[in-house]
Amino acid sequence: TEEQSAKAKAMGFDVMLHLPMEPRGYPRVNPGKLAVLCEMSDSQIERTIETAIKLVPAAIGVDNHMGSKATEDERVMRSVLGVLKRHELFFVDSLTTNRSVGYKLARHMGVPTARNDLFIDNLRDPDAVLKYLNRLAGIARRRGYAIGIGHPYPETISALERNIPRLKDDGIRFVRISELVR
Repeated sequence: TEEQSAKAKAMGFDVMLHLPMEPRGYPRVNPGKLAVLCEMSDSQIERTIETAIKLVPAAIGVDNHMGSKATEDERVMRSVLGVLKRHELFFVDSLTTNRSVGYKLARHMGVPTARNDLFIDNLRDPDAVLKYLNRLAGIARRRGYAIGIGHPYPETISALERNIPRLKDDGIRFVRISELVR
């Protein structure tokens, strides 16, 4: 992870820590290693995040992996965001739940933040990804910007490779996430 993040940074990419957080349905639905769980104390949350940050030292920001339960919990998010603020990292709320307090609390705490508008690959099908890309482009045209989250699935990569040139020709500009956090 450290080597890959350094390589991505050297290539000019924004590197983010994709932080596992407790989803609804945990433990049946497992977010993975170094997950922030609601049952953790503030100090446990802080130690978990500090460990994760050390694994991705090139990270300039963090977003939540899963986290539908954790991002609704103000105490948990206050602990998470406190660590990010100390490290001068931004937070992108993936919005895995519409009841997330992450974005609003980050703004209140002075942590640069943004929020996801649309997951582009909930369906691992190139035609579905294209449909979501077009929807995301529509949001960007109306509001002036949009944030989409995708995964390194072959279907997603293929759809992006085929459609980014067309979207650029249609006036869509692709920017780094660091340009959108406030």
